[in-house]
Amino acid sequence: MRIVLAGAFLTLAVFKSAWAQSTSVPTTPAPAFEAASVKTSPRDGRGYWASTEGNRVSYLKITVMDVLIRAYQVKDYQIEGPSWIFTEKYDILAKTPDNTPKDRIPAMLQSLLAERLALKLHREMRELSVYELTIGKGPLKLKEAAANGSFGIVKGHREARGMGMRQFVAFLTLWLGRPVLDKTGLTSSYDFKLEISREEAGPAGADKALLSIFTSLQEIGLKLEPRKDPVEMVVVDGGTKTPTEN
Repeated sequence: MRIVLAGAFLTLAVFKSAWAQSTSVPTTPAPAFEAASVKTSPRDGRGYWASTEGNRVSYLKITVMDVLIRAYQVKDYQIEGPSWIFTEKYDILAKTPDNTPKDRIPAMLQSLLAERLALKLHREMRELSVYELTIGKGPLKLKEAAANGSFGIVKGHREARGMGMRQFVAFLTLWLGRPVLDKTGLTSSYDFKLEISREEAGPAGADKALLSIFTSLQEIGLKLEPRKDPVEMVVVDGGTKTPTEN
């Protein structure tokens, strides 16, 4: 009887092992570009150039931070890491496989950064000081418009043409130096004016700009409210600023 039971248990163990092997989920290879070149950029000056046309991806004079923004679909204030990811400039030229959907490119950029710059990172939630843009008490002085998303300088002041709230909070974030979250619920594009001058931006005019922007927003029916909100961060733990061979 003992011999029979031992044999049964052995048969069951072998069956379980074979079943586990036959039903294991195959590992899906990380999405990758068909070909890619990553080099330290010899170009000088501010700004960068980015283009995605057909199956070609071209970034010239771009920082790792700006690539991470595209790769992980985050804002610049959600990225933390060594100083070189914000300062070193790169030229990245890549080709996707034919018929690759655009929404696959971020994952390909993630793989490229890990491969060529040995980038290691993690995500974590942190509580940050932010502003929430909400509807104010006064009448909403926004005129619906066709979307073209631009700010012009008219007599030293800002005038928006066809600007959506997503673009607007991005502008406010840069202007105020603190994350601004859209809580307005507004989904259209709008024309409106902001009585803030270009000269009020920057460290020298920070206090004046802050007062001006709060007042100007109230005049068009919006307001900023300070909050503490959990924000997902992308934290770069390490990497090498010299790309590996292409």
